[in-house]
Amino acid sequence: MSYTRVGFNLAASLSRHFVARNSRENSKQMLALTSGKKINSLEDDASGYFLARGLEANISGLKQAVKNIEIAGNVLDIASNSYQAINNLLMNIKEKVVQGADDAYTSEQRAALQGMIDAMVAEIDDSVTEGTFQGKTLIDGSFTGQVFQTGASAGQTFDVDLVAADAATLGLTGLDVANSASATTSMATVDNALLTLHRAMQRAGEYLIRLRARSNALRITIVNTEQTRSGIEDTDFAKARMREGKAALLQQMGFSSLKDAIAAPQQVLSLFA
Repeated sequence: MSYTRVGFNLAASLSRHFVARNSRENSKQMLALTSGKKINSLEDDASGYFLARGLEANISGLKQAVKNIEIAGNVLDIASNSYQAINNLLMNIKEKVVQGADDAYTSEQRAALQGMIDAMVAEIDDSVTEGTFQGKTLIDGSFTGQVFQTGASAGQTFDVDLVAADAATLGLTGLDVANSASATTSMATVDNALLTLHRAMQRAGEYLIRLRARSNALRITIVNTEQTRSGIEDTDFAKARMREGKAALLQQMGFSSLKDAIAAPQQVLSLFA
C-alpha cells in the first residue's frame, strides 16, 4: 500500500471502517451483558426476535391457563367439601332411621328422632345453599355446562357438571320413623341418597385428578418453552464476555492503526527536505 499518494488515504479509510465496526460489536456485546439478552432489537436478529416474542406470548398464555386450572380446582374443592358435609349428615340420618326401625323405642323417643332427622335434612339444603363460588351455587343442579380455559389455544377447555345434592334431589322428603315399618322404608331411601351422593363425590374427585394432570403437563410445557426462548434470546455470558473482550482489543488496535495511517502521508514531506 503506497503512502506517497496524499489525495486519498486508503489505509486511514480502511482503519476507520474497522474501528467503527469493532466499536459497534463492542457496544452490542456490552448491551448483551448488561441486559441479559443477545437479541435486544430487530437489528440484532429479526427472525429470532419475532420467534422469541411468539414463545413469550405462548408462555404467558400457558401460565394463565395454570391459574385457570387452580381456580377450577378451588371450585371443585368447595363442591367436594359441601358434598362431604352432606355425606356426614346423611350418615347421621342413617343412624337415626336405623334406631327408629327398632320396636324398642317409645312414641316420645320416636318424635325426638324425627325432630333430629328433620333438622338434618334442613341442614342438607343449607349446605347446598352455602356451597358457592363467585356468587354461583355449586351443587344445586345449576352448575352444569361450565367451561374452564385450561390451555393457551382455543378449544383447550375443561367442562364441569356438578350433580345436585339438595334434599329433594336425594329423595329425602317424607322420611318417617313413626314406627318400625316406616323407618325401614326410610332406611332404603337414605341408602339410595348415599349412593347418589357418592356418585356425585366420585365425579368431582375425577375432575380434580384430571385437572391436576393437566396442570402438571402445562408446567412442564412452560419450562420447555421457556428453555427454547432462552436459547434463542438470552445471553450466553461466557461467549458474550469473550466477544466483548475481542471487540475491545480490536478496537484499541484499530485506533492505533488509524493513528499511524493518518500520520503516514506526512512522511512524504521528507522527500522535500
